Amino acid sequence: MDRVRAAEEYWLSWDTGNPWATVQEAGMQAVTKAFGEPSNYYAIDGGTWPPQAILRCARGDAIVLVTCGMQLRPQPTLELYAEDPRPFRRIELG
Repeated sequence: MDRVRAAEEYWLSWDTGNPWATVQEAGMQAVTKAFGEPSNYYAIDGGTWPPQAILRCARGDAIVLVTCGMQLRPQPTLELYAEDPRPFRRIELG
C-alpha cells in the first residue's frame, strides 16, 4: 500500500503544482557541473507530458547534448530492488 500511496501522491502533484520546475533546475545544475553552462535549451516535449528538454553544451572542441526530463518516468520495478530508487533513475542514449 505504501507504493500505491506514493504513486498516487506523485501523480496528484502534477495536478496541484509544478514538479517539473524542481526536476528542470536539478538537471540544469547537474549538466552545468559536468559540462559547463549550457549554450542552448530546447524543449522537445511538444507541449505534452512528460516535459522534456535537450541541453547543448560546448566542451572543448566537442558539442555535448544532454536530455532532461526522461527520469520523470522511472524504470519499472526499480523500487522493488532499492529502498530509495531516486538515485538510480538513469537512462543512456547514444
